[in-house]
Amino acid sequence: MAIIGAGPAGLTLARLLNLSKTNIKVTVYELDKSEHSRPDQGGSLDLHADTGLAAIKKCGLWDAFLQHACYAGGGEQGTYDRPEIDRKGLRRILLDSMPPGSVQWGMKLKGVNEDGTLRFDGIERVEGPFDLIVGADGAWSKVRIKVTDVKPVYSGISGYEMTIPHPAKTCPHVSAMVGKGSWFTSSDAKFLNAQRQGDGSLKIRSWFRCPEGETKEVLERHGEQKTLEMVLGRYKGWAPEVLEFLKQGDLASLTQWTLFELPVGTNGEGVNKAMEDAMELAKMIEKSLDVKENLTLDGAVMLLEQSLFVRSERLQRKTMVNKENVFGPGAPIAIFTGLLKSVADESSSVLVKVVGTVPVLALVHGMLWTWMCIGFAVRQFWRRA
Repeated sequence: MAIIGAGPAGLTLARLLNLSKTNIKVTVYELDKSEHSRPDQGGSLDLHADTGLAAIKKCGLWDAFLQHACYAGGGEQGTYDRPEIDRKGLRRILLDSMPPGSVQWGMKLKGVNEDGTLRFDGIERVEGPFDLIVGADGAWSKVRIKVTDVKPVYSGISGYEMTIPHPAKTCPHVSAMVGKGSWFTSSDAKFLNAQRQGDGSLKIRSWFRCPEGETKEVLERHGEQKTLEMVLGRYKGWAPEVLEFLKQGDLASLTQWTLFELPVGTNGEGVNKAMEDAMELAKMIEKSLDVKENLTLDGAVMLLEQSLFVRSERLQRKTMVNKENVFGPGAPIAIFTGLLKSVADESSSVLVKVVGTVPVLALVHGMLWTWMCIGFAVRQFWRRA
């Protein structure tokens, strides 16, 4: 079996198959030249109990996970725990669990042949053939195009990211606002976020609606300093404390992001769903190899895909609601009422579900609106004074 991509999904699947009692030879092919060739792999991830965390436990890596996990000051106990872990930390514990030589680095997939072999850039020979090829290579997957012509679409949202390497020393006032978790604000179709990383640094992200390619073009044409000035201009009239997040960022770390959807967007479910899919696929593969089961490998994959589509549809609806809550006219209040409804919908407690009813959400909306108006008036008074 070949797995394309040594990210959380691909490595989770490989780990589970290596743990299985079936004699499955698994090779993971990864584009990166080495584990350390791409030191900045993005911000931290929050793993959910019934998906990402369940996969970690199924992989037998819970103790290793706890060494890297951050519970944002809330402890390990709770009804809505979603501990965070840096992407490189998650990748590290999964890689450490892999047999030597099972991950092939620097392998850029060029295409998948009809006979189940793989073509890679710079390599004349083909790899394979394989009984099953799993594409875990992201939105622009070279494997997916063999089964569908659906391509990622632009979400309408782009932005910039910077790092504050040592916020506790260079800007303690900013560091204190974030604490051990995350900080965000949203209004006027703009979203500003700061997220604590495992090494104590902060990831600062500015997201906004704009035409596709605009953020990349601006950065390439004007450079980091001018780009930052233009970003700050988007937040004209916002509280000075908020702008400090952008002003304290390391310009050398400024990068742009253009968000695409295929078709699930940004709702915090990406890595969790991927790791859940890996668990389900490993289970179905094992089932197909059980002589007691009347199931072929192709049949097992088809059954799995049917269940994946059902889960994906639910997440598609959720992500579109979240995007509207963050970038729509109802922000920032819609973010909090949307979060309350999401927590209520996922809870088994009758009392918590009451919080997600229309009357309660309307009451919360009114209270937040009143508080926001009072706060705005007070700030205006003190600034004039």
